[in-house]
Amino acid sequence: MPLKRSIVELRPTKKLAQAVFHASGNTLFYEEESLTAEDIAALKNSGVDRVYFLEQGETLGEFRRGRQFTGHQVGELPLGKAIDRAGYSPENKLLFPRGTVITTELLNRLDGLGLKSILLKRTPRELGIEQYRRIAEHLAAKRSRRKFEVELNAAVPARALAIPFDRAGDGLSNVAFDAIISGFTDRMPQFSEEKPPLGEFIRRLEQGVPRAAEMKRGFLDFLHSCRKRIAAVYKDAAAGTEQIDLSGVLGAAADLARALCLDNALFAMLPAILAAEAKQRPQTDDLEPLIDRAFGAAAWTTALAGARNFSGAQTVEAVTAAIIHDLGMLKIDRQILEKQEKLTKMEVEIIHRHPVYTLEILHKGRRVPAVVPSIVFQIHEREDGSGYPLRLQGQRIHPLAKTAAIADAYSTLISERPHGDVLPPHMAMRELLQMASQKKLEPDYVKSFADAVGLHPVGEWMRLADGRYGRVAALNAGDPEKPLISAVLDKNLEPIEPRILETADGAATIAEWTSPKPMPADPFVGF
Repeated sequence: MPLKRSIVELRPTKKLAQAVFHASGNTLFYEEESLTAEDIAALKNSGVDRVYFLEQGETLGEFRRGRQFTGHQVGELPLGKAIDRAGYSPENKLLFPRGTVITTELLNRLDGLGLKSILLKRTPRELGIEQYRRIAEHLAAKRSRRKFEVELNAAVPARALAIPFDRAGDGLSNVAFDAIISGFTDRMPQFSEEKPPLGEFIRRLEQGVPRAAEMKRGFLDFLHSCRKRIAAVYKDAAAGTEQIDLSGVLGAAADLARALCLDNALFAMLPAILAAEAKQRPQTDDLEPLIDRAFGAAAWTTALAGARNFSGAQTVEAVTAAIIHDLGMLKIDRQILEKQEKLTKMEVEIIHRHPVYTLEILHKGRRVPAVVPSIVFQIHEREDGSGYPLRLQGQRIHPLAKTAAIADAYSTLISERPHGDVLPPHMAMRELLQMASQKKLEPDYVKSFADAVGLHPVGEWMRLADGRYGRVAALNAGDPEKPLISAVLDKNLEPIEPRILETADGAATIAEWTSPKPMPADPFVGF
């Protein structure tokens, strides 16, 4: 007789002394396999309340036959009644199928075979087959993850991305493949607070202080330099370069952190300046919109990292991931990406594979920080598990990925895109706040982002009630709806001496949030 144990008696162990079986006779855990607290919880969640061990001297065949069949005396079979199970001889030969009515003729035939007892096969319900299938999915994922970890540790450095990207002929089920990717995710370096925080170095200038022409030119040169380095990586990836070198991207990420510290007001205007330049730039390259969104995501990630008091190194890691996380989009059919109509379910699933394609591009990359692939892979995950590709939730999403996710979402909402309208900054920010209230984005991080960027970011244009044009000069922590405004152009679009307007001044009434046309030659006019 097998030994039966309640699962409340089970304890985690690194190496089982003997195999553990399900009531159906199927193996749950093999000898020398680990039994974790997560495994025990999965058993409970699947409805398994007891498990079985082989008694000394008992064979696996005997155990399974004892679980799958029950013995009955032929003389005790109910005459005239249908049997809801198939009947077998002691040698496992089928005697009659399920649903057979016990008749005198049948009993005489069994007697003629010299049978005093027969075996009746237990029903799937009695065997708990559905219950076993539920726990089997957890077990398949566990074993695939373990196999991946063993192969990874044995064959490659800890940083490398040993993932079977090519599904063709790999023989893996979806559960197994997802477990391998999940195993990779579980290996991500832990996040811990690092000192000193970047926020300590951010220089916040007194409002109304004019910037030197050299500083403004330096910021423009910096903008173009960063975009050029970001563009180089996307163009290399599009060309199929064997080894993507992230040196330029890492340098751009570090420079963004320095620029934020140098002048957070001028820094906040960079994405808007880039967007304005994009409208004037001839769209001769399909990569241009993707590059511009990557730069926007990088800038907003920098701002949020500073607000969250991440260290300089952590900021560079998060910004690097924000820049490159959409490289995998280059492997998606352009017809899908540019489609104006609603995407089909299959097309959405294809797009949701792009994080895997990004990892494939990074597979042979140079100068890839250890944590960056994990961040890249999680940027499209959401707090409530509605994201992709793994539908991770809450604490399983790395803090740096949560940071880049918010910045990427904001950059996407305010950018030109095939499947959505361009939103003005205040509407995009309200969209993020709505996503936070729905637990799709980390609420604390979104609040930090809103505090750092504002409903109306520094530098945003508006037309005043008296015809002049003004810009947001500074955020108002007390009332996000009423930022500090500086009038910078007269009715004829000529520059005037910048002056912070008091909210009590009737002239400060905003008629419309819009940019002057044509735009002034100096994108930093008023600062």
